[in-house]
Amino acid sequence: MTIRFLPTPIHAGSGDWRVTARAQQAARRSATIVPALVSFGAATANQRLLLEGGALAVTTGQQAGLFTGPLYAVYKALSAAALAREMADAGLGPVVPVFWVAGDDHDFAEINHCTVIGGDGRPVRILLRERPAEAPMLPAYREPVGEGGAAVLAALEGALPPGDARAATMDWLSRAYTPERSVAEAHAIALECRRD
Repeated sequence: MTIRFLPTPIHAGSGDWRVTARAQQAARRSATIVPALVSFGAATANQRLLLEGGALAVTTGQQAGLFTGPLYAVYKALSAAALAREMADAGLGPVVPVFWVAGDDHDFAEINHCTVIGGDGRPVRILLRERPAEAPMLPAYREPVGEGGAAVLAALEGALPPGDARAATMDWLSRAYTPERSVAEAHAIALECRRD
């Protein structure tokens, strides 16, 4: 994999994140990046650091999905946050994690559901809704969670085993997946990384 947005391509797997950090420090950021970055909550301060304060960025991303999509999307976000912290602790100045949500994807059949392990140990598929065949193909940033969001949250709660983890999961996801938000926006809000 090659990171092509830097003046000199950096190849992933080069073995040392310091190489990429040096390339970022030498690069000049274009103001054209501003419209591409949307932030929520605590990530707004990171966005300011990146755009105005010359911070380095650790980037990753994923297609939007119901309840953050596949579990590896959460791992990717957490890994970016951990690497940003490690780089900052190593004295590179401010380093921020950037998680890119592919909100322009039109494949609703890929993002309208999730699968969780139910209380009985079996997989449970939770479906937001199907897109009618005649409906326009909207990108995920224009596809609303809608009124069906409450029903899928209830289905998720019913599928998960009882306990503290279920309560925490439901609190977390119900704050993000609200009817007025798009699937992409809800995904981004759910994956907002915080330094607690």
